[in-house]
Amino acid sequence: MEDIKKLLSYEIVDKEDIPNLDLYMDQLLLFIEEKMNTLKRHEEDKTLTKTMVNNYVKGKVISSPVKKKYNKNQIMKLIMISQLKNILQLSDLKELCDSTNLEEESLANYYDFYRDEQKRIYTELMNSSKIDIDNKDEIIKSIITLSVEADIRKRVSEILIDKL
Repeated sequence: MEDIKKLLSYEIVDKEDIPNLDLYMDQLLLFIEEKMNTLKRHEEDKTLTKTMVNNYVKGKVISSPVKKKYNKNQIMKLIMISQLKNILQLSDLKELCDSTNLEEESLANYYDFYRDEQKRIYTELMNSSKIDIDNKDEIIKSIITLSVEADIRKRVSEILIDKL
């Protein structure tokens, strides 16, 4: 239960805490790894890798770095992508990112909305998660419930992405 509490108390990095200076790849990976470490299932897991970032650039999910440096907008997108990649396909991430590519200000607003939604959902789950971790039957039922809910929400997200 402690792991669940730790996860649900996680707060995505505030945009004000994202450096205004552009970051090289290694700096970017270190920054994201430090800020999102709580979300890893296993300690050895990587939140983001060079290959992932390069694939997002190649797939035009994010714009190419300028002089091998990533700006604040790219970092905000990568933070969101780091979580959304668990649910959405690369093509869906691209569609979503293309739709938010209007202006810097709108991306910042979407990032704030993303952050607020994450807090709201974590709070809801924290308040409703009364799982008895010593009761295997209750754990299995909770896994099924959460998985079915995640699947349905994923499918609705895909339908909505197709409407963009």
